[in-house]
Amino acid sequence: MKTTENSPASQLTRRAFVRNAGLTVAGVAAATIFGGCAKEDPDVPVNSASKPAGAGAGTGTTSPQPVAPTSAQPATPPVAQPAVAPVASPAAAGPGQKLIIAKITAKSDEEEALVRGARTVVAATRKEPGNISYDFLRSTEDPYQFFFAEKWKDQAAVDAHFAAAHFATFGAVLKDTAVKTEITIYDTIAGNSAPAGTAKIIVAKATAKLGEEDTLLSAARAVVAGTRKEPGCIFYDFLRSADDATVFFFVEKWKDQAAIDAHSTTAHFKTFVEAAKKVSAKELEITVLGVVAEKKL
Repeated sequence: MKTTENSPASQLTRRAFVRNAGLTVAGVAAATIFGGCAKEDPDVPVNSASKPAGAGAGTGTTSPQPVAPTSAQPATPPVAQPAVAPVASPAAAGPGQKLIIAKITAKSDEEEALVRGARTVVAATRKEPGNISYDFLRSTEDPYQFFFAEKWKDQAAVDAHFAAAHFATFGAVLKDTAVKTEITIYDTIAGNSAPAGTAKIIVAKATAKLGEEDTLLSAARAVVAGTRKEPGCIFYDFLRSADDATVFFFVEKWKDQAAIDAHSTTAHFKTFVEAAKKVSAKELEITVLGVVAEKKL
């Protein structure tokens, strides 16, 4: 991939990489989590993996159907075709969307109480009209660390969420169960609309085949170790959904597009992509966002 994101050659390179790696791009103009190097073209309405009808979900391979017999045509058995991972249409980046990443450190022996409270606020928050996605995640490295990855329609939706009764109730839970809470709100634009040199966030979602969770986890730990040593990487976290043990997220921040391009050429990234394809139940879903501004609460 090239640093000049909108040239025809760079677009062809990006699409070729996504196709070869078997990735699904779920580009949205507000940030969330995972690590990869896909880009998004803003031409399809936003969808969220956390909503009932999300874009980018699928099995990755479609088997041909057998031909039904007729009086003039005998039954024909299906012919096996080589597996081809489809590339889903990317989602559009809407103006003013917000990404929130909250990092919470639980008190010793209070982590399960924190999880119970978080599940309650997640269920209520996903019903809010301004919410695009809202995921509660657990670190795969530290049992006391948790994350929220949230996408919001605009600042008004964020303000309404902060004023909601279920958010206030969860705030009281945090006072009893957490020793530290760090919240960062990002103003974002679509990754391919960001000027050169803009920092970028990647949120990527992987779903393991049932029984292959540990294999995916092992492969991810290797790519995390290698990636954190890259000079353009600001942070790179591999997290597990608190709702579904087969679902994992990468949440990443990069210095600029050149750093992402360099990451996509590394041996540790290519090794992870090949390993993930073998044990994944769905295509990898990736959101790439340019960071316009950020504010810590």
